[in-house]
Amino acid sequence: MRDIPTIFVANSAHTLYLTLFYCWSSAEIVDFSVEQTSLSDFSPAAHAEVRALKVIPLSLEKGDLALRTSVWVGKREFSDRIRQPEHPSKGVLLKSSCLPFSIGGHNRQVPPTPTRWHHRPNRLMLKRQNKLILNRDQQDAMRRAGRVNAQLLDYLRPHIKAGITTGQIDDLVHQWTHDHGHIPATLGYQGYPKCCCTSVNEVICHGIPDSYVLKEGDIVNVDITTIVDGWHGDQSETFLIGEVSEERRSVTQCAFDCLYLALDALTPGCTVSKVGETIVPEAHRRGFSVVREYVGHGLGKKFHLDPSIPHFPTRQSRIDRLEPGMCFTVEPMINAGTRYTQSDKNDGWTVRTRDGASSAQFEHSILMTENGPEILTLTEHGPRPGHCF
Repeated sequence: MRDIPTIFVANSAHTLYLTLFYCWSSAEIVDFSVEQTSLSDFSPAAHAEVRALKVIPLSLEKGDLALRTSVWVGKREFSDRIRQPEHPSKGVLLKSSCLPFSIGGHNRQVPPTPTRWHHRPNRLMLKRQNKLILNRDQQDAMRRAGRVNAQLLDYLRPHIKAGITTGQIDDLVHQWTHDHGHIPATLGYQGYPKCCCTSVNEVICHGIPDSYVLKEGDIVNVDITTIVDGWHGDQSETFLIGEVSEERRSVTQCAFDCLYLALDALTPGCTVSKVGETIVPEAHRRGFSVVREYVGHGLGKKFHLDPSIPHFPTRQSRIDRLEPGMCFTVEPMINAGTRYTQSDKNDGWTVRTRDGASSAQFEHSILMTENGPEILTLTEHGPRPGHCF
Protein backbone atom coordinates (compact mmCIF):
# COMPACT_ATOMS: atom_id res chain seq x y z
CA MET A 1 0.00 0.00 0.00
CA ARG A 2 1.31 3.42 -0.90
CA ASP A 3 2.09 5.96 1.83
CA ILE A 4 -0.86 7.96 3.04
CA PRO A 5 -0.13 11.72 3.16
CA THR A 6 -0.17 13.53 6.47
CA ILE A 7 -2.01 16.83 6.59
CA PHE A 8 -0.80 19.51 9.00
CA VAL A 9 -3.38 22.09 10.01
CA ALA A 10 -3.05 25.32 11.94
CA ASN A 11 -5.94 27.54 12.91
CA SER A 12 -6.68 30.07 15.61
CA ALA A 13 -9.86 31.13 17.39
CA HIS A 14 -12.12 28.53 15.76
CA THR A 15 -12.52 24.79 15.85
CA LEU A 16 -11.48 23.15 12.61
CA TYR A 17 -12.83 19.93 11.21
CA LEU A 18 -10.64 18.54 8.45
CA THR A 19 -11.70 15.76 6.12
CA LEU A 20 -9.20 13.94 3.96
CA PHE A 21 -10.23 11.02 1.86
CA TYR A 22 -7.85 9.13 -0.34
CA CYS A 23 -9.67 6.77 -2.68
CA TRP A 24 -7.60 3.58 -2.79
CA SER A 25 -10.22 1.88 -4.92
CA SER A 26 -13.54 3.00 -6.33
CA ALA A 27 -15.40 1.84 -3.21
CA GLU A 28 -12.90 2.07 -0.37
CA ILE A 29 -11.55 4.80 1.89
CA VAL A 30 -8.22 4.02 3.54
CA ASP A 31 -6.94 5.34 6.85
CA PHE A 32 -5.21 8.68 6.99
CA SER A 33 -3.15 10.70 9.42
CA VAL A 34 -4.05 14.12 10.81
CA GLU A 35 -1.55 16.01 12.97
CA GLN A 36 -1.41 19.47 14.48
CA THR A 37 1.62 21.54 13.47
CA SER A 38 3.32 24.25 15.49
CA LEU A 39 1.14 27.32 15.80
CA SER A 40 3.98 29.70 16.56
CA ASP A 41 4.06 31.07 13.03
CA PHE A 42 0.41 32.02 13.22
CA SER A 43 -0.38 33.10 16.76
CA PRO A 44 1.40 32.34 20.07
CA ALA A 45 -1.92 31.91 21.83
CA ALA A 46 -3.63 29.93 19.11
CA HIS A 47 -5.09 26.54 19.76
CA ALA A 48 -6.68 24.23 17.21
CA GLU A 49 -8.83 21.17 17.64
CA VAL A 50 -8.59 18.76 14.75
CA ARG A 51 -11.09 16.00 14.19
CA ALA A 52 -11.20 13.43 11.42
CA LEU A 53 -14.49 12.93 9.68
CA LYS A 54 -15.42 10.13 7.30
CA VAL A 55 -17.03 11.30 4.08
CA ILE A 56 -18.13 9.20 1.13
CA PRO A 57 -16.38 10.51 -2.01
CA LEU A 58 -18.48 11.31 -5.05
CA SER A 59 -17.29 10.60 -8.60
CA LEU A 60 -13.75 9.74 -7.49
CA GLU A 61 -11.52 7.15 -9.06
CA LYS A 62 -8.63 5.15 -7.69
CA GLY A 63 -5.87 7.44 -6.50
CA ASP A 64 -7.95 10.60 -6.19
CA LEU A 65 -7.24 12.93 -3.30
CA ALA A 66 -9.76 15.46 -2.08
CA LEU A 67 -10.13 17.67 0.98
CA ARG A 68 -12.95 19.43 2.68
CA THR A 69 -12.63 21.78 5.62
CA SER A 70 -15.36 23.15 7.82
CA VAL A 71 -15.18 25.82 10.50
CA TRP A 72 -17.96 26.18 13.04
CA VAL A 73 -18.58 29.58 14.58
CA GLY A 74 -21.48 29.24 16.96
CA LYS A 75 -24.17 27.40 14.99
CA ARG A 76 -22.98 28.52 11.55
CA GLU A 77 -20.77 26.41 9.32
CA PHE A 78 -18.31 27.84 6.83
CA SER A 79 -16.98 25.25 4.41
CA ASP A 80 -14.49 24.95 1.63
CA ARG A 81 -13.76 22.02 -0.59
CA ILE A 82 -10.22 21.80 -1.95
CA ARG A 83 -10.16 20.19 -5.37
CA GLN A 84 -6.93 21.26 -7.07
CA PRO A 85 -3.68 23.11 -6.35
CA GLU A 86 -3.89 26.88 -6.73
CA HIS A 87 -0.89 26.65 -9.07
CA PRO A 88 -1.12 23.21 -10.74
CA SER A 89 2.49 23.24 -11.91
CA LYS A 90 3.78 23.35 -8.35
CA GLY A 91 1.56 20.49 -7.31
CA VAL A 92 2.66 20.01 -3.70
CA LEU A 93 0.63 22.74 -2.08
CA LEU A 94 -3.12 22.88 -1.68
CA LYS A 95 -4.46 26.23 -0.46
CA SER A 96 -7.77 26.68 1.25
CA SER A 97 -9.56 30.00 1.01
CA CYS A 98 -10.49 29.45 4.66
CA LEU A 99 -7.43 28.08 6.43
CA PRO A 100 -3.67 27.69 6.04
CA PHE A 101 -2.31 24.18 5.79
CA SER A 102 0.33 22.18 3.97
CA ILE A 103 1.08 18.66 2.85
CA GLY A 104 3.30 16.93 5.39
CA GLY A 105 6.86 16.29 4.27
CA HIS A 106 7.08 19.24 1.91
CA ASN A 107 7.72 21.83 4.66
CA ARG A 108 5.65 24.51 2.93
CA GLN A 109 2.87 26.59 4.47
CA VAL A 110 0.49 29.26 3.32
CA PRO A 111 1.18 32.49 5.21
CA PRO A 112 -1.74 33.78 7.27
CA THR A 113 -3.92 36.31 5.53
CA PRO A 114 -7.05 38.18 6.64
CA THR A 115 -10.06 36.00 5.98
CA ARG A 116 -13.52 37.16 5.02
CA TRP A 117 -16.02 34.50 5.95
CA HIS A 118 -18.97 33.69 3.78
CA HIS A 119 -21.87 31.64 5.02
CA ARG A 120 -22.42 28.62 2.83
CA PRO A 121 -24.85 25.72 3.03
CA ASN A 122 -23.80 22.53 4.74
CA ARG A 123 -23.00 20.55 1.60
CA LEU A 124 -20.20 20.04 -0.91
CA MET A 125 -19.19 23.40 -2.27
CA LEU A 126 -20.97 24.03 -5.56
CA LYS A 127 -21.31 27.53 -6.91
CA ARG A 128 -23.05 29.60 -9.50
CA GLN A 129 -20.13 31.00 -11.43
CA ASN A 130 -19.76 34.57 -12.68
CA LYS A 131 -20.03 33.98 -16.41
CA LEU A 132 -19.01 36.61 -18.93
CA ILE A 133 -21.74 37.17 -21.52
CA LEU A 134 -20.38 39.10 -24.52
CA ASN A 135 -22.39 41.65 -26.45
CA ARG A 136 -22.32 41.77 -30.26
CA ASP A 137 -19.28 44.06 -30.51
CA GLN A 138 -17.37 41.97 -27.98
CA GLN A 139 -18.23 38.78 -29.85
CA ASP A 140 -16.85 40.32 -33.06
CA ALA A 141 -13.67 41.25 -31.17
CA MET A 142 -13.30 37.63 -30.03
CA ARG A 143 -13.88 36.42 -33.58
CA ARG A 144 -11.02 38.62 -34.78
CA ALA A 145 -8.72 37.38 -32.00
CA GLY A 146 -9.51 33.79 -32.89
CA ARG A 147 -8.99 34.43 -36.59
CA VAL A 148 -5.57 36.03 -35.98
CA ASN A 149 -4.51 33.14 -33.75
CA ALA A 150 -5.54 30.63 -36.42
CA GLN A 151 -3.51 32.54 -39.01
CA LEU A 152 -0.48 32.27 -36.74
CA LEU A 153 -0.91 28.51 -36.46
CA ASP A 154 -1.14 28.19 -40.23
CA TYR A 155 2.04 30.26 -40.52
CA LEU A 156 3.84 27.85 -38.18
CA ARG A 157 2.49 24.72 -39.87
CA PRO A 158 5.13 24.22 -42.62
CA HIS A 159 7.95 24.88 -40.14
CA ILE A 160 6.94 22.18 -37.64
CA LYS A 161 8.97 19.26 -38.96
CA ALA A 162 12.02 17.18 -38.17
CA GLY A 163 15.15 19.27 -37.60
CA ILE A 164 13.60 22.36 -36.04
CA THR A 165 14.04 23.05 -32.34
CA THR A 166 11.09 23.91 -30.14
CA GLY A 167 12.93 27.12 -29.31
CA GLN A 168 12.94 28.07 -32.99
CA ILE A 169 9.18 27.51 -33.10
CA ASP A 170 8.86 29.94 -30.22
CA ASP A 171 11.02 32.48 -32.07
CA LEU A 172 8.68 32.24 -35.05
CA VAL A 173 5.67 32.84 -32.79
CA HIS A 174 7.33 35.86 -31.22
CA GLN A 175 8.39 37.42 -34.53
CA TRP A 176 5.07 36.88 -36.36
CA THR A 177 2.99 38.13 -33.42
CA HIS A 178 4.96 41.35 -33.00
CA ASP A 179 5.22 41.95 -36.74
CA HIS A 180 1.41 41.96 -36.86
CA GLY A 181 1.05 44.28 -33.87
CA HIS A 182 -0.26 41.75 -31.35
CA ILE A 183 0.88 40.29 -28.03
CA PRO A 184 1.83 36.68 -27.17
CA ALA A 185 -0.35 36.00 -24.12
CA THR A 186 1.83 33.37 -22.46
CA LEU A 187 5.03 35.44 -22.39
CA GLY A 188 5.42 36.48 -18.74
CA TYR A 189 2.02 35.07 -17.76
CA GLN A 190 2.45 33.97 -14.13
CA GLY A 191 6.17 33.89 -14.86
CA TYR A 192 6.01 31.66 -17.95
CA PRO A 193 9.16 32.45 -20.00
CA LYS A 194 8.11 31.81 -23.62
CA CYS A 195 5.56 32.83 -26.28
CA CYS A 196 4.02 29.38 -26.75
CA CYS A 197 3.97 25.89 -25.27
CA THR A 198 5.57 22.95 -27.11
CA SER A 199 4.70 19.60 -25.54
CA VAL A 200 6.58 16.66 -27.05
CA ASN A 201 5.61 12.97 -26.76
CA GLU A 202 4.94 12.23 -23.06
CA VAL A 203 4.57 15.93 -22.18
CA ILE A 204 0.89 16.66 -21.66
CA CYS A 205 0.98 20.46 -21.56
CA HIS A 206 3.00 23.58 -20.66
CA GLY A 207 6.18 22.29 -22.29
CA ILE A 208 8.72 25.14 -22.44
CA PRO A 209 10.37 25.65 -25.84
CA ASP A 210 14.12 25.02 -25.69
CA SER A 211 16.95 23.42 -27.67
CA TYR A 212 15.15 20.10 -28.22
CA VAL A 213 15.33 19.10 -31.90
CA LEU A 214 12.16 17.49 -33.28
CA LYS A 215 12.89 14.15 -34.88
CA GLU A 216 11.10 11.54 -36.95
CA GLY A 217 8.56 9.71 -34.81
CA ASP A 218 7.86 12.56 -32.39
CA ILE A 219 4.48 14.15 -31.77
CA VAL A 220 4.37 17.74 -30.56
CA ASN A 221 1.49 19.88 -29.36
CA VAL A 222 1.91 23.56 -30.14
CA ASP A 223 -0.29 25.76 -27.94
CA ILE A 224 -0.56 29.44 -28.88
CA THR A 225 -2.56 32.33 -27.47
CA THR A 226 -2.61 35.80 -29.02
CA ILE A 227 -3.93 39.04 -27.52
CA VAL A 228 -5.58 41.09 -30.27
CA ASP A 229 -6.79 44.54 -29.21
CA GLY A 230 -7.09 43.24 -25.66
CA TRP A 231 -8.97 40.02 -26.53
CA HIS A 232 -7.59 36.47 -26.41
CA GLY A 233 -7.54 33.82 -29.12
CA ASP A 234 -6.41 30.42 -27.82
CA GLN A 235 -5.84 27.07 -29.54
CA SER A 236 -3.50 24.13 -29.87
CA GLU A 237 -2.81 21.33 -32.31
CA THR A 238 -0.76 18.14 -32.14
CA PHE A 239 1.60 17.58 -35.06
CA LEU A 240 3.00 14.24 -36.22
CA ILE A 241 6.68 14.47 -37.17
CA GLY A 242 7.21 12.07 -40.06
CA GLU A 243 6.22 8.45 -39.51
CA VAL A 244 5.13 7.87 -35.92
CA SER A 245 4.22 4.77 -33.93
CA GLU A 246 0.72 3.40 -34.13
CA GLU A 247 0.15 4.28 -30.48
CA ARG A 248 1.09 7.93 -31.04
CA ARG A 249 -1.00 8.14 -34.17
CA SER A 250 -3.99 6.59 -32.40
CA VAL A 251 -3.84 8.80 -29.31
CA THR A 252 -3.55 11.87 -31.56
CA GLN A 253 -6.56 10.73 -33.57
CA CYS A 254 -8.51 10.15 -30.35
CA ALA A 255 -7.76 13.63 -28.99
CA PHE A 256 -8.78 15.20 -32.30
CA ASP A 257 -12.01 13.20 -32.56
CA CYS A 258 -12.91 13.82 -28.91
CA LEU A 259 -12.66 17.58 -29.44
CA TYR A 260 -15.12 17.60 -32.31
CA LEU A 261 -17.45 15.03 -30.75
CA ALA A 262 -17.69 17.30 -27.70
CA LEU A 263 -18.38 20.36 -29.84
CA ASP A 264 -21.10 18.48 -31.73
CA ALA A 265 -22.78 17.65 -28.40
CA LEU A 266 -23.05 21.29 -27.29
CA THR A 267 -26.27 23.28 -27.65
CA PRO A 268 -27.24 26.75 -26.39
CA GLY A 269 -27.84 26.58 -22.65
CA CYS A 270 -26.54 23.05 -22.23
CA THR A 271 -24.58 22.06 -19.15
CA VAL A 272 -20.79 22.10 -19.23
CA SER A 273 -20.87 18.40 -18.33
CA LYS A 274 -21.83 17.60 -21.94
CA VAL A 275 -18.14 18.01 -22.75
CA GLY A 276 -16.95 15.35 -20.31
CA GLU A 277 -19.93 13.09 -20.85
CA THR A 278 -18.96 12.90 -24.52
CA ILE A 279 -15.16 12.72 -24.24
CA VAL A 280 -14.66 10.17 -21.45
CA PRO A 281 -16.67 7.27 -22.95
CA GLU A 282 -15.04 7.76 -26.36
CA ALA A 283 -11.51 7.85 -24.97
CA HIS A 284 -12.14 4.81 -22.78
CA ARG A 285 -13.68 2.93 -25.69
CA ARG A 286 -10.38 3.33 -27.54
CA GLY A 287 -8.32 2.27 -24.55
CA PHE A 288 -7.07 5.75 -23.60
CA SER A 289 -7.49 7.99 -20.56
CA VAL A 290 -8.54 11.61 -20.02
CA VAL A 291 -6.41 14.05 -18.01
CA ARG A 292 -8.34 15.64 -15.14
CA GLU A 293 -5.91 18.10 -13.57
CA TYR A 294 -6.00 20.53 -16.51
CA VAL A 295 -9.19 21.81 -18.06
CA GLY A 296 -10.68 24.28 -20.51
CA HIS A 297 -11.77 27.71 -19.36
CA GLY A 298 -13.73 30.84 -20.10
CA LEU A 299 -11.99 33.33 -22.37
CA GLY A 300 -12.23 37.03 -23.15
CA LYS A 301 -10.18 40.04 -22.14
CA LYS A 302 -8.66 37.77 -19.51
CA PHE A 303 -6.78 34.58 -20.33
CA HIS A 304 -8.71 32.41 -17.86
CA LEU A 305 -12.29 33.06 -16.78
CA ASP A 306 -15.27 31.15 -15.43
CA PRO A 307 -16.55 28.66 -16.11
CA SER A 308 -14.00 25.86 -15.96
CA ILE A 309 -14.55 23.33 -18.73
CA PRO A 310 -13.46 19.93 -17.39
CA HIS A 311 -13.16 17.12 -19.91
CA PHE A 312 -14.80 14.70 -17.48
CA PRO A 313 -18.16 15.06 -15.71
CA THR A 314 -18.18 16.77 -12.32
CA ARG A 315 -20.94 17.96 -10.01
CA GLN A 316 -20.03 21.57 -10.76
CA SER A 317 -20.09 20.99 -14.52
CA ARG A 318 -23.62 19.62 -14.20
CA ILE A 319 -24.66 23.00 -12.75
CA ASP A 320 -22.80 25.42 -15.04
CA ARG A 321 -24.42 26.17 -18.38
CA LEU A 322 -23.05 27.44 -21.67
CA GLU A 323 -25.27 30.36 -22.52
CA PRO A 324 -25.28 32.29 -25.81
CA GLY A 325 -22.63 35.00 -25.67
CA MET A 326 -20.17 32.93 -23.62
CA CYS A 327 -16.68 32.26 -24.95
CA PHE A 328 -14.60 29.33 -23.71
CA THR A 329 -12.05 26.70 -24.72
CA VAL A 330 -12.42 22.95 -25.14
CA GLU A 331 -9.02 21.25 -25.05
CA PRO A 332 -9.07 17.53 -24.21
CA MET A 333 -5.74 16.00 -23.19
CA ILE A 334 -5.73 12.28 -23.94
CA ASN A 335 -3.09 9.90 -22.58
CA ALA A 336 -2.12 6.58 -24.11
CA GLY A 337 -1.60 5.12 -20.63
CA THR A 338 -2.67 6.26 -17.18
CA ARG A 339 -4.43 9.59 -16.78
CA TYR A 340 -2.18 10.61 -13.90
CA THR A 341 0.28 13.44 -14.31
CA GLN A 342 3.49 14.72 -12.79
CA SER A 343 4.90 18.24 -12.85
CA ASP A 344 8.54 19.05 -13.51
CA LYS A 345 10.03 20.25 -10.22
CA ASN A 346 12.90 21.99 -12.00
CA ASP A 347 11.05 24.36 -14.34
CA GLY A 348 7.73 24.43 -12.45
CA TRP A 349 5.68 24.20 -15.66
CA THR A 350 6.18 21.07 -17.76
CA VAL A 351 3.54 18.41 -17.09
CA ARG A 352 4.22 14.81 -18.14
CA THR A 353 2.34 11.54 -18.01
CA ARG A 354 3.25 9.70 -14.86
CA ASP A 355 3.95 6.44 -16.70
CA GLY A 356 5.87 8.02 -19.60
CA ALA A 357 3.24 7.14 -22.20
CA SER A 358 2.46 9.56 -25.03
CA SER A 359 -0.19 12.29 -24.77
CA ALA A 360 -2.02 14.38 -27.37
CA GLN A 361 -4.24 17.45 -27.28
CA PHE A 362 -6.31 19.67 -29.56
CA GLU A 363 -7.93 22.94 -28.56
CA HIS A 364 -10.29 25.52 -30.01
CA SER A 365 -11.76 28.78 -28.75
CA ILE A 366 -15.56 28.54 -28.89
CA LEU A 367 -18.31 31.14 -28.89
CA MET A 368 -21.74 29.85 -27.90
CA THR A 369 -24.37 31.48 -30.10
CA GLU A 370 -28.13 31.21 -30.33
CA ASN A 371 -27.56 28.61 -33.07
CA GLY A 372 -24.93 26.56 -31.27
CA PRO A 373 -21.15 26.59 -30.81
CA GLU A 374 -19.05 28.62 -33.24
CA ILE A 375 -15.37 27.73 -33.62
CA LEU A 376 -13.36 30.95 -33.53
CA THR A 377 -9.92 29.42 -34.20
CA LEU A 378 -10.59 27.28 -37.26
CA THR A 379 -7.48 27.27 -39.45
CA GLU A 380 -7.51 27.43 -43.23
CA HIS A 381 -4.95 24.66 -43.76
CA GLY A 382 -5.32 22.52 -40.65
CA PRO A 383 -7.23 19.28 -40.14
CA ARG A 384 -11.04 19.48 -40.29
CA PRO A 385 -13.65 17.25 -38.67
CA GLY A 386 -13.37 13.72 -40.05
CA HIS A 387 -9.62 14.03 -40.76
CA CYS A 388 -7.58 10.83 -40.41
CA PHE A 389 -4.00 11.12 -39.26
